[in-house]
Amino acid sequence: MKGVIMTEHGAAIVNAIARGQAVLLTGAGFSRGLTDHDGEPLPLGPELAESIWPIAFRDEPFEAETPLSLVYAEALRTSPTLLRDQLDRLFKIDPGLVPARYQTWYSLPWHRIYTLNIDDGDEVIRDQSGGRAMQIISALNTSPGVVDGDKLAVVHVNGRLGDFPDLTFSQWDYADRTARTDTWYQEFVTDLTTRPVVVVGSVLDEPPLWHYLQLRGERGNNNELRPRSWLVSPKLDRGRKATLARLNFVHIAETEENFFETSIAPFAPGLVAAQRAEEVVRAEAALIDVSEAVRAAPAGSPNYLLGTTPQWADVVNGYAANFEFDDALTAQIHAVTGGAIAVTGSAGSGKTTSLMKAAATFAARGNTVLWLGRESEVPMAQIRREAVNRKADYLFIDDVDRFADQAPELLRSLSQESDSLVTVVAARSGRYVQLRYEDRLRVDATLDQARLTDSDATALLGQLSRGHRLGALLGLSVQQRIERITKHADRQLLVTLIEATSGERFQERVASECRSLQGAEVALYGAVCTAAWADNRPLSRQDVLYAAGRNYEPNEALVALRRLETAHLLVAEHSRYRTRHRVVAESAVDYFRSEGQLEHWIEDLLFLVAGHYDRASVRRTRYGRILIRLLSHNNLKSFVGENSVVQRIYGTAEQWLADDPHFWLQRGSFETDFGDLVLAENFLRQARVLAPEDVQIDTAWALLLLKKALNDLQGPDAHSLVEEAFGLLKPIMRNTASNSPHTFAIFLNFGLRWLQEQRLGNEEQRALRDDLLYFGRMGAGIHRRQLDVQEAWGTVQRYIATNAVVQASL
Repeated sequence: MKGVIMTEHGAAIVNAIARGQAVLLTGAGFSRGLTDHDGEPLPLGPELAESIWPIAFRDEPFEAETPLSLVYAEALRTSPTLLRDQLDRLFKIDPGLVPARYQTWYSLPWHRIYTLNIDDGDEVIRDQSGGRAMQIISALNTSPGVVDGDKLAVVHVNGRLGDFPDLTFSQWDYADRTARTDTWYQEFVTDLTTRPVVVVGSVLDEPPLWHYLQLRGERGNNNELRPRSWLVSPKLDRGRKATLARLNFVHIAETEENFFETSIAPFAPGLVAAQRAEEVVRAEAALIDVSEAVRAAPAGSPNYLLGTTPQWADVVNGYAANFEFDDALTAQIHAVTGGAIAVTGSAGSGKTTSLMKAAATFAARGNTVLWLGRESEVPMAQIRREAVNRKADYLFIDDVDRFADQAPELLRSLSQESDSLVTVVAARSGRYVQLRYEDRLRVDATLDQARLTDSDATALLGQLSRGHRLGALLGLSVQQRIERITKHADRQLLVTLIEATSGERFQERVASECRSLQGAEVALYGAVCTAAWADNRPLSRQDVLYAAGRNYEPNEALVALRRLETAHLLVAEHSRYRTRHRVVAESAVDYFRSEGQLEHWIEDLLFLVAGHYDRASVRRTRYGRILIRLLSHNNLKSFVGENSVVQRIYGTAEQWLADDPHFWLQRGSFETDFGDLVLAENFLRQARVLAPEDVQIDTAWALLLLKKALNDLQGPDAHSLVEEAFGLLKPIMRNTASNSPHTFAIFLNFGLRWLQEQRLGNEEQRALRDDLLYFGRMGAGIHRRQLDVQEAWGTVQRYIATNAVVQASL
């Protein structure tokens, strides 16, 4: 601002706030400017201790040297009711006496606000405010998963007034939260470590503040990787100044009010306006404008030739060779005036590069071209809306199979919105077949990336030579180089490049990289690789460090992350980390599985997502979708293999997910399908108590009952077990709103087995046969594209049509 002279630290703080990266941490001194309903300022530590002293020790004279935590603990033991009443009187704010600057504090674009205070000042400010929406949260009874990204989260680390008597107040309370798994506590530590922090609070009289600050950890012998942070306090003794320096904090000797007036107030209008403008842009444009991306692209790096995921710089101003397939794709896109084109290929075959080249080509011709990369998470409705509102001529979607069964609807709706829009999508060949896209996607053409030709090899070798990345190829003749490049029949371009230039087998090269890692390095790399398997998207630095926080100190993890980045094992983009390529990640996962380490990385990811998913919208958030995939008993079985390992993973995750019914559903279903039916019954009973009348849980319970009956056909309970199971399944199938194809498949498969294996009377046979035919026709009609339902229905029809005993009862 013109006329305002900023100090060095003031400028750094304003810049950190403007980037939306800064965290505000408030202590008791921050609320000193607020008053209670008696017009008194909120008490600091010694004042609070003196105020509640009579509750704890009655008529005994006040002893200032007694710590507040001990006075509080004794008051709570002596009379919880009197203590609660006193806290309400002291910490409920008078709305009419709130200074205007507090509105500004809460209007700034903080990443998040943490407060150690229990007063309701933020609630008063929220109710009075017409600015940025606030979400006030208690860390004692929620998880980070409840945070609404559209609101400023204000987290009461020690609890709110309404949490009494469970407030974090005494040294034993702090010790307990440090020792046990506490999701907000870990989130808080990670934020303190990875983000610039502005602390405004009383330090001399507030030991809890120092307890939390020191969670940042010591730098040790490593380079300083924790962001510069600041503590605002009028005075500070030498001991605490030394501690601050070790924690990479700078002391600013001002009161809260003075600091606000000198360093915040002059720049607040601009900061608030920038925040609102950013929110508008973020809400309106999720798809990438290819023309802008190409225009902003720097020079490409030859390291692209060693197997990194392509960037726009690699495609338009780098080392991506032009292949015969690229020309064919461009020609096919040019030949259509609307509709969709699909590109398929094996993992690492170059699908993304080919799509990016085509997108850049058509953008260069003056078209409006939009791009949805694999790392983006955009709702289908927003994709359609942007394509129409931004008048897109071409829309490119990488990894369209991420939308699974919704992809056909996405392409159909895009075609309906605009008959001139050309949508080009890419998918792995295996997923394309698995999801039956050849029948379900309405595309004008499907192009499969075949093996590299000699011409392709020549173009690729030219780029390797230009980028000085021939490696082991350098000593070979031109023909030998071409033969080395084209020897793979499945066109795994990435594998070809690495093996040809390194002279090593791809899998051994990746395994060697994994073996070279130690301590936090291998844990962080393992978590990022496993996340790539889970949803093929990068993890934020915050997420990586949170996941590693179970076993490693924050600064140790930061150093390990930097080393992985320096070694080019992880690639950082806007503080988000991914492996060089998805195929590299999958090969690393294979190595970790063979070494018995994979379960640890799965557990780290479960720790991360369990602390951040919102159960009310589990399928609509990334954390929720990762949790679903990681917990799926079928996924874990195929991914991990050994039953004992899967059981250990569930056992570890229990401490974080014990109140989630779908955790018990998956754990019970695993035992039903692969393990112990006694354990399955225990786990599924817990799921049923937590979520009565849940369709998936009732179906799993019915499956368990049917298996128990079929395992003991002559047992006294066999018929009653089947009767109970059918009594659960039939209402679900009759209710079309249930939308549970799995229920039909279970009924048809196991109902048929009961008909085949149990000695039933003619009336029982006829009734069961009629039910199988009735629900089979219903299920096959409703779920026409569900392969398991269609196969089960076909099996039922064949058996009934060809079995003489069943026919005789007609």
